[in-house]
Amino acid sequence: MAVRLDLRQIRALAAIVRGGSASAAAETLAISQPAVSKIIAGMEDELGYRLFRRSGRRLAPTPEALALMPLAERVLGELDRLNRGAEAVGRGSGGQVSIAGNHTLISALAARAATRLRSVRPEISVSLIVLPPNETVTSVVSGHVDIGLSYGPLHHSQLVIEDVGAWACACVFPSGHRLEGLPTVSPRDLAGETLLTYSESSPTGAALRRQFHAEQHELVPAIILSSTPLVLDMIRNGQGVGLVDTFVPFATAYPDLSGRPLTPRIENVSKLLVSTAGAPSSAAIALAAEVRAVARALGTAGSLG
Repeated sequence: MAVRLDLRQIRALAAIVRGGSASAAAETLAISQPAVSKIIAGMEDELGYRLFRRSGRRLAPTPEALALMPLAERVLGELDRLNRGAEAVGRGSGGQVSIAGNHTLISALAARAATRLRSVRPEISVSLIVLPPNETVTSVVSGHVDIGLSYGPLHHSQLVIEDVGAWACACVFPSGHRLEGLPTVSPRDLAGETLLTYSESSPTGAALRRQFHAEQHELVPAIILSSTPLVLDMIRNGQGVGLVDTFVPFATAYPDLSGRPLTPRIENVSKLLVSTAGAPSSAAIALAAEVRAVARALGTAGSLG
């Protein structure tokens, strides 16, 4: 017999997995706790297997519930997209579009692209969302955001992935620093410097550490930060020399700092991500076009280092 779940059940499943209890799910869904329990009991009867087991005061999802969650997230994401689109049609507006990525890509590409788009399409509302790479991918696949920006390499069967630029890692320092006299900066040149960069869990942080290791040097940052603007602010405050994923997009905002490409060259290929589920909205297509245009403009401004 075919399984036929409804949206109430899918919402309840997702709410309990996220909140960890029936009471938290009830608050999220604005219904009573007994109603949540009844919905899940009916869902388990329909499926023929357990979805949750009680662990103290919390409900622990079974492996089966966790296996269903990506599908549930996708359904709810598509429903959210439908609702937003329906609201836009009702207003007679150009709609809404959302884009997610790490701090650098949102600041350097998405923010500029949004400004360009709204200069010619002011009726479009753009949401810029800073997320780590894994959450960016999940959000695009689930339909929670329309467009993602991430660094490669990246492969996913539910995404259309497009290269939009190559970002060369750079060493950044206060203007007048001894490194300003060098055309490029190597790990050897950084001996004795106080280094600021990202954690090894980030794509750029991991790439930097691999390259330093290949050059027989160990990268030991004095301060670890989560975004390029934070690194640049610390350099401006005299806290050291920074290793960042790119400097060119930020150079005009930090005229008192200088940057040089790292050698050997370390590249982060920036990727534009859209879901394979359904056609993108006209607003998403327009924003993606502006992202490409911004990436091209930054590329012609010089090395993205």
